[in-house]
Amino acid sequence: MKKITIPESFIYALLSGSSSNGYRIRRTTSFKVFEEYLIPPKDKLARGFVDLKPVTVIGFMSMGKSVFAAHIARKVKQRIKKKFDEEVFSVMGKSIVDVVQFLRDNKDLYQDRKALFLFIDDVLYQGLSGEKSKAKSEAEKYYSDIRHKFEDLGFNNGILYIGFAGQRLKLIPPFFRNSPMLIFKPLLANDKYERKTILEALEHDDARLSKTLAQLSLGILETAAKIIYTKWDDQVKSITIVKPGWDYPFIYVQDSAPNPRHVFDVNVPFNYSGIYGEQDEEEIEQQMTREAKKLLMKYVIAGVKIGMILREYGIGRITVLLAKQILRKALGIGFINELLNEELIEQAYETINKKELQQIIDTRTPRAVILEHHF
Repeated sequence: MKKITIPESFIYALLSGSSSNGYRIRRTTSFKVFEEYLIPPKDKLARGFVDLKPVTVIGFMSMGKSVFAAHIARKVKQRIKKKFDEEVFSVMGKSIVDVVQFLRDNKDLYQDRKALFLFIDDVLYQGLSGEKSKAKSEAEKYYSDIRHKFEDLGFNNGILYIGFAGQRLKLIPPFFRNSPMLIFKPLLANDKYERKTILEALEHDDARLSKTLAQLSLGILETAAKIIYTKWDDQVKSITIVKPGWDYPFIYVQDSAPNPRHVFDVNVPFNYSGIYGEQDEEEIEQQMTREAKKLLMKYVIAGVKIGMILREYGIGRITVLLAKQILRKALGIGFINELLNEELIEQAYETINKKELQQIIDTRTPRAVILEHHF
């Protein structure tokens, strides 16, 4: 079948819901089209096991994949809250291994939740479809056994939503692209192998109608991408082609474009798990966001104040038990016990620049202080 070219007027008619050349264009802005798959019936939220709901989003860079994930996550949160009076805990990251490790380290954040929403922002960080690497192998093992992974974390009775985003369908490893729900954002399929892969994914059956709808869908995505690139028109990014595994593709137009950082509860730093190679502290510090550094500074200042108060009441030595009590109870920081030990306390002391600290003390007190006596 020949390539179908969609006129730009058709794309703008999609956005407005108006007619194009006398034909009314069928598309929807209603989230109800997703509810059958994503929102359970009243008695099905917690069925005694992990209900997995994967969604894979494909599209070029800056075409709204992450924003679409935030759009869906927010809609799911609102509906689960309204229907079941339950909160959905949501996490985004670059690697499923990083996200699962973060959740393993912070179980207190989602205890008693009946729904989790994970979004893997660029699934190609797991590795390309034909690539052989430790990171890809580990990620595929995690996903192939994801329900049991979460049962081990204590999340064993609820819905686990997982969104994967990738720029090229052909390069996404099969484990992550074989979702019951495929989402296509604007793209250009100039590579013949990518075009073939996308068309096959959009086809519902072998009938001519199915092949025509697949060509039309891809034509819409390509013309939308052209408009975004040549006319700098970001509103076109709201156009989406949805392909359920059990039906023909349909056109969905987003009615919102939320900032992912305002929707997801946590953004896990890349290589949180360390699987992509060890990083030194300077590299980790460089990757910290402004908000992460602000949070760290807040806890450091609070910790200094707590130390001053403890010293005033004659408590001068920090034991592992005392450190755990301060972190958990006084500062409200959740962590697993294995993270905090005598070695970590010693490492904390070693990070202190004693020479600079000595100068700070000397300028603020008239009496001589021997800093080494305090370590």
